[in-house]
Amino acid sequence: ANMKYDRNRLLTFIILTIMSTIDCFQKGISVRRLSCNALTYNVLMSCTECNPSESGCSSTFIVDVSSPLSSEELSDDNLVRIVNLEATDNQCNQLCWKCLGYDFVEVREGNSYYDNSRVFPKWKSKYPNPPDLIGITRNYADPLVDKPVRDANMNLMRSIPRDYKGGIRNLGSKFKGYKLNELTPNKTRRAQLVNWMMYYREKLFGKTMEQLAAERDTEKMSEVEINPNMSNLPSEKMFRKLRLDEVDEVKNE
Repeated sequence: ANMKYDRNRLLTFIILTIMSTIDCFQKGISVRRLSCNALTYNVLMSCTECNPSESGCSSTFIVDVSSPLSSEELSDDNLVRIVNLEATDNQCNQLCWKCLGYDFVEVREGNSYYDNSRVFPKWKSKYPNPPDLIGITRNYADPLVDKPVRDANMNLMRSIPRDYKGGIRNLGSKFKGYKLNELTPNKTRRAQLVNWMMYYREKLFGKTMEQLAAERDTEKMSEVEINPNMSNLPSEKMFRKLRLDEVDEVKNE
């Protein structure tokens, strides 16, 4: 499985590397680090992206780990700073962790500690500790490093109900999307996090699990009226399994 993952990622990054390098040279922008061969490949493009080592790309991005999640943090103006590369990778993680329910406790011996008592039950069963959702090391070469990040990011994306997928398009003129030759894994994951947080803001923010359970019960009744057999479809069972507002028995997988 790792060989297949590595082969597909290698092909993707070779294509993106060639396209991004050409674009950088055309714009006269330097590439800080670029190495790609048959055995190892690592892409850290400095064209416009925040660097993981930087303390912050923008003084205007709002995320306060010591305070409850605010509407200001989830505003379009703040979220668009993520896809416009005006927030660090750490800040992107921190805001998404707040949405998921991880509460910052303290920094001890260089490590940050979080309380997971408010985390969505389904998510907490998989991730008792906040996972890296963006890849702060930007080490896409090693599946042992990047695959857990990719899996956590994809699990988050799969939890978005169909009606809320593609919500990032609602940012309108504030974000016009990325050009194909500008795509990197970092940018893709930033867009995915913003898409999830927009869904969270519209559907989950400020509600208790009891409220979410009641809403889901109502939704299920409507779904049954529309299509009585829908709940028995394998695809629907998988979809419901991934939803964070599904309050059913949580099993460790």
